[in-house]
Formats: sequence, structure tokens, C-alpha cells
Amino acid sequence: MTAAAHICRVWFSSRYAFTFLLTSMVGQVLVSQTVKGKVIDDDTGEPIPYISIGIPNSNSGVISREDGSFELQLPEDFDVEALWFSHVAYEKTRVNLSESDHQDIRVALTPRSYSIPDVEVRASKRTDLHKLGRFKSSKTTTGQDGLQEYGWGGEWGTLIVYENTPYQIHSISFHTRFNSLDSLLFRINIYQIKEGEPAASILKSDLFARSVKGDKWITVDCLERNLWIEEDVIVTMEPVRFWYHKKGSNNLFYTHGKGYSEGTTWSRKSSFAPWEIDKRPPLAMYLTVSY
Repeated sequence: MTAAAHICRVWFSSRYAFTFLLTSMVGQVLVSQTVKGKVIDDDTGEPIPYISIGIPNSNSGVISREDGSFELQLPEDFDVEALWFSHVAYEKTRVNLSESDHQDIRVALTPRSYSIPDVEVRASKRTDLHKLGRFKSSKTTTGQDGLQEYGWGGEWGTLIVYENTPYQIHSISFHTRFNSLDSLLFRINIYQIKEGEPAASILKSDLFARSVKGDKWITVDCLERNLWIEEDVIVTMEPVRFWYHKKGSNNLFYTHGKGYSEGTTWSRKSSFAPWEIDKRPPLAMYLTVSY
């Protein structure tokens, strides 16, 4: 069972739960099939955690666990030819289900090579920092409960409009209103825009933000990555790992932000689901930058 199947009221819709589907004529509950496997690095043989796994243009998806293992449930009549595996540090990989054992898929991902451009470093006596995005929290919240240990690849973020002045990202911040979990791990991503939608990530490796119970503003430092922006981008956060006590409802609620009318809310229900422009107010999320 993926974590998405337990989200019962808010944020992601119930369409994301593929474990049970009703037939259109008689309402018969279909039996689901389970696909299991493990993801490893093709060079080292080491397991790879938090790989996005799913079916393109569907809401069905999971991420690999810390030991590289994964489990994805699909309805028996869902015609799936292949699973896709994606990560910013590895080549995107397709695995044909017809050519593999559904209970023991072994996937070796090839590390992606990047060309690193020359960077000009200039000394400065003073750095003026600016905020881009929604850095004022509102009283409106959106959240979820009934979470399991791992996420499902769903993302939520906002458009940051380029204003014709290159800037360097120092940090990325977003706000949680209420969190009953012991701690959380979020993955942050920054997407280029192509044909009006999020496209390739500008990151070369995972960027994680950690949070513990009681945190409000969650901030991850990006300065050492030397991220210079000269275009519109969409910045997202994705919950990937949850630590909590077995008793309780495991609540997690995010805060909507105020201001910054240029930004648009973007979301997708799993890592291979279509991107959508969300009608809800954007998250309280912003970049701290220097020009």
C-alpha cells in the first residue's frame, strides 16, 4: 500500500489511490497486483534511496526506501507495459514488466554525467539579500493524515518569476502550521519551464530539508551549490520520509502564503503524474537570493 492511499481528505485527491477501483457497470472491486523490486547504482552496486518510480501520466507512483527496495500496487486490469525510474543524479530508466518477475525487479541505474561550466567568482564587501515568493504566512492551511513511512512522489510548489536580473539562491524556505510527526525529510526541487510546464530540474543531486516536531519555517541552505537563475523556475517540495510513533493520526499541515501575485501554484500527485495548476492558494514558500 502506498502512502497516497491513506490520504483521505486533503491535498491529493482520492483518484491517486489505485489499490481499489470500481468497475463502471457493476461496482465490483478489482483484485490488485503488487510489483516489488530493488534499485541499485550500476557502478557501485549500492542501493539507491528515494528513486521516483511510476507510470507516466498516471497518479500511481512510489519512491524507493532507504535500502533501495520498493513496492507498487496496481489493479489487475490496469494495462501497464513498463515502469519508469527517475532521479536527478541518474539516467531515466524504463523497465518492461513483461520481461521481468513482478515480485523481484532488479533495476541498475546509470549515474548521469554533467558538464560543469566555468564559474566566475567575484569578491564583494556586502551582500544584500532579497526574498522572492510568499514569505508571509496566512491562517489558511492544507494538510494530510494517516501517513506511512515513505512518500509517493507527490510535489507541490510555486512559480518564481524572473525579473531580468540574474540572482543566486542562498536558501529555500517553506512553512508548516501543524506537525505531529517526530521528524520529516523533504526533497526540494527547482524546475525549468518548457511549453508552460515544469520540465528538467536544474539540480545535479538531491537537495533535502529536514524538519522536527514544532518547526514552522523549514529552510535549506543552497549557497554552496552556486545556483544562478536567469529564467522563470518552479520550486517544489516533496515529503519523502516520515518518522513517527505508531499510535496517533500522524498529522502534517502546510501553511498557505500571502503576497507575490506573480507566482502560480503547481502540483502533481506522484512523480510521473501530469503537472496541474492548482486552484488553491500557494504555499508559504520563498527563495532568499542575492543579485
